[in-house]
Amino acid sequence: HTTPLVLVHAHLLPNASIGTGRSRLGADPRDIADAVSTVLAAHPGPFRCVYLTGTPMETHADELALWLQHLAAKGVQELIFLSCTTNFDSTVHLPATLFRCTSLTKLYIGFWWFPPTTTLPPTVAFPYLRELGLFSLVMTEQDLAFVLNRCPVLEKVLMTGCRWPVCLRIRSHSLRLVEVCQCIAPEITVVNAPRLERLLLWEAWGGGSLT
Repeated sequence: HTTPLVLVHAHLLPNASIGTGRSRLGADPRDIADAVSTVLAAHPGPFRCVYLTGTPMETHADELALWLQHLAAKGVQELIFLSCTTNFDSTVHLPATLFRCTSLTKLYIGFWWFPPTTTLPPTVAFPYLRELGLFSLVMTEQDLAFVLNRCPVLEKVLMTGCRWPVCLRIRSHSLRLVEVCQCIAPEITVVNAPRLERLLLWEAWGGGSLT
């Protein structure tokens, strides 16, 4: 309990080998969700990194809300949270509690509906966030702008398979790298980014042609 928590969901699977990263698949998602709940509740924090990438969250709404409460209260620094789903029409909504995780330095989220930002107070921010990855999300242009404007030290942004047209205006004094992959990107504008070193587009479609 005196050591900051490192939680990787694969280490909870039967016969998991922490040293090699290999594990036997096929564990009951219900058991994995219960194990994650137990770990997050039992450890007092802080949480150095939490990687949750193997649980389909469609039937775990209660656990989802509880996990984010623990992550916010116990100072999670790195969070990779992908809802393991084969249904690309999934309507699992990520709770706005995510914005209480103000200690984050790295955040990668995927296969969610992004929480609407129109109801959030303008004071919310990720003051320490340096890396942001958005994978197969449903969100709006306004949501994306809201997030980027509240990350004053953000250096890296990766967007892959986003399920909305990406209209990105890059206005940042800290961003060094922006990657847009497999997205419909009708508009990407560099407004003011003095530290930007790389803007990478891969299978980013805009205006009816391949960019």
